[in-house]
Amino acid sequence: MKKLILLILGGALLLSGCSKDNCTVPQATDFSGTSTWVADVDPGSLTVMNDGRMLIEGQIGEWYDSSGNKLVTGKSIWTVNWILQPDWSSAKLWGTAEIFTGLESGGTPGNAEGVWEITWNGTLTEGVFDPEIQFLSQGKILVTANGKGKSGVVEGKLATWTYTMDISKGFVYNLTGSMY
Repeated sequence: MKKLILLILGGALLLSGCSKDNCTVPQATDFSGTSTWVADVDPGSLTVMNDGRMLIEGQIGEWYDSSGNKLVTGKSIWTVNWILQPDWSSAKLWGTAEIFTGLESGGTPGNAEGVWEITWNGTLTEGVFDPEIQFLSQGKILVTANGKGKSGVVEGKLATWTYTMDISKGFVYNLTGSMY
């Protein structure tokens, strides 16, 4: 019985884009570009855990995502949570973000052409803490993100992103993704 239900559900998913005379599969649109740090909005809160790891919660930053596709280009606001090793060599990261398409850095979100809601997870490797800047001077961050168009020109669309950063080269992520 379970196999029959799974077969029916699988068939329904495959055929959901079909009509009597026409069957289409949504085509992915690939994109690539950069996401550049603009400003810290809120440093969040820091808790040192019993084992020496640090939990940073609610850190908020403004970034600007730029790509050849205007539907994923605009001001982005990221809420970041970290669990850092005591020596800052590695960390787990997670959080949420919004991309306000068509909006320049500093622009008012209400003027965006569309809004993406994103959830994401990431990892930091090879981190080196720099006491002069009180942050990382080296390290690599990899983030995978999933988003849904919440309003405007992206409403109802889905997208995935991969962000990669080599901190020693600056606070810029290279990004790639697909939109459906």
